[in-house]
Parts: sequence; C-alpha cells; structure tokens
Amino acid sequence: MEPFATKPIRQSKLHWWIVSGIAAAFLVWQLDLIPRVRSAATGSVAKTIQTSPDKTDSFLDDDWGDIRDESSGEIDSETVDSTDPLVHALADGQHRDVQSAAESDPRDADGENRTAPNVRRNSQVTQAKYEPDAPESTNLNSMRTPQPTVLSAGIAARLRRIEKFMEADLILEAHQEMSDIYWKHPEHRQVIQKQIDETAALIFTTPERQFAEPHFVDYGETLGSIAKKYDVPWQYLARLNRVDPDDLQAGQQLKVVRGPFSAVVDLRDFCLTVHAHGWYVHRYPIGIGADNGTPTGEFKIEEKLENPTWYNPAGGIVDADDPENPLGEFWLGLGNHIGIHGTIDPDSIGQAVSSGCIHLDDQNIEEVFALLTVGSKVLIRR
Repeated sequence: MEPFATKPIRQSKLHWWIVSGIAAAFLVWQLDLIPRVRSAATGSVAKTIQTSPDKTDSFLDDDWGDIRDESSGEIDSETVDSTDPLVHALADGQHRDVQSAAESDPRDADGENRTAPNVRRNSQVTQAKYEPDAPESTNLNSMRTPQPTVLSAGIAARLRRIEKFMEADLILEAHQEMSDIYWKHPEHRQVIQKQIDETAALIFTTPERQFAEPHFVDYGETLGSIAKKYDVPWQYLARLNRVDPDDLQAGQQLKVVRGPFSAVVDLRDFCLTVHAHGWYVHRYPIGIGADNGTPTGEFKIEEKLENPTWYNPAGGIVDADDPENPLGEFWLGLGNHIGIHGTIDPDSIGQAVSSGCIHLDDQNIEEVFALLTVGSKVLIRR
C-alpha cells in the first residue's frame, strides 16, 4: 500500500472548504446580513421648528392678562394662570387633532404667520375705530346698526377653521379661536356672537360636558371650600352643577372651572363682557352713568352684597326690601360709591342715565353676581 495514497484527497477537501468560505462571504455581502454600526443621538439641544400649518395658538402662547384699554397706559399686564384646567385641556393631545380638523390660511387678519407657533401674538384688546368728536349715544336702541362687514381673507380663513373645529366637535379649539377674534377684532363680533355664546354655554354653564378634570368631593369639603380652591364664587359652582350646597355628598363629581372671572365694560357699546383669563364667557347689556359719569380704568370687586341698602350720596337711606331701592337685589362694589348692581327700571338698560354706576336687569345681575368674586378685575373703558 502506497504511503501517500490519501494526500490528494486531503488537498481536494481543503480546496473545497476554501471555495465554500468565499461563497458564503459573498452571499452575506450581497444580502447585507452584516449588522452595521450607526451613530446614536448624543442628546445635544437643538431648536426644532414646527411646520404644522393647522396648529391653532394655545392660550399658553398668549398673555391674556394684557386685556386692557390700549388708550390707557395705567393697567399692568399679568401672566395667564398656568393652572387653568382649560389651558391644560387645550394643550392636551386628547382635545387636539388640528391637522385633520381644520384648513387654515397661513396668514391671519393681523398679517401674522400662523405657521410659526413660537411667535408671541399681540394679545391686547383693540377697539373698533370711531370718531372721538361724535356725540355718544345715550340709548341702546339709537346706537348705530352694525353695517355688513367686509371680511378680510385672514378672518374668512379663521371662520372656516372655526367651522371645521365645530364639525369635528373640537369645542375648546373653536371657542379659543372665537375668543381671540372677539377681543382683537371687535368689528367682527356680530359675525361670531351667536356661535361663541353657544360654545361658551357648553364650557361654562352646562354640567353635562366636561372639558377638564372634574373635582371629586372629599369628606368634609363644602361647596364654599371647593369654590375657594378654584377662585370662583360658590354660587357659580352651585348653578353650574345644579346642586344644593346642603346636599353635597362625598365622592360626588363636580364640573369646575378655574377662576377668577373678570369683566370688561365697554361704555360706548353699553355692554359688559365676562371672561375667564381671556376665554369669553358672556356679554350683557348695561346702563351707565349720565354725562360721562361712569369712571374709566381698572377696578377690583371690593364687596358683594345681596339685597343691599342704598345710601344716597345726596342724603337719605333706602332700605334693602324697599321696592324703590334703585340697587335692586345685588351689589358689586368697586369703591368710591361706584358699583355694578341691579335696577328697578329695566328701561334704563342701554341708556346713560345713572349717577355713575353700571346696572343690569334682574336676571343678568344675578348671573354676573354668581360669576365675579371679591378681587375680580373689572376694566371700564370708552
């Protein structure tokens, strides 16, 4: 037997393994089976520009404390209460699907680029232009009838966006947009008045629809103690939830709104508008002082009285239950004998006939009394 008879066989096997290895490597390369090392994020901070064209401005982006009379530099602005449940609800994704809910014009009526959400918008209240020398009307019925408004492309686009929000049942977004128009474009108020009243009713006056986290009554809590937590009168929570304070039960769910509510009085328009951090709540017709007797500026509610006694500045006292008491059933004192109250003369609403106070009819003053609390700000302007 030849000693080297098996050597060619070993060489053949070695050759076969080399060929197989080369083939396998080629196959791995072709099929991209080798894991690749990719660079990981380093965590460095970079400014990201969001380009969603349909994002509506959150109230977090606006300083609604700037609601003031632009003609007066006496009023300091204040920041929005960041604990407002409506603010958080609006910013929460569960209430926002703007991309599918609205189609917006990239520029609004102010010439602002609404695709840049990080730009702070001017949140000051603007007034409709008027001739300062024109005589002030003293009767609501004799006020100028609003003329048909020619809408700019920006306002028209915003109205379409509001319609989209309503169709998608995005009530907060629609109400935010209309509140913005109400304050910044008062010349267009009549266009949105009916709809903004409807959305405001859903948010602020009806218990069925929750837009923020409800409050669950704890043991020992009263409607008064709960109202203090949210800076609203207990009467408001009672009316909002249709609940008697004496019937409050532990574990009961309450709809709540973060206060305090504030008011803006437009003397020229004979109206008082209640708002919550810029969110429109309601608009009420009023009567005002004769001969420019109602002072202007920023005030605070100093006292609240039900069934008040009237102390006539000219002398004399009219008792609380006297049907001749001109204050009616409710008094919200602003200081220096000026206040917001009811009236025994409903025909005086829309007229400048009082000694200087602002007065509302019986139903409306009861609502305003339940909304405003001691410390609520009241801006009075012409």
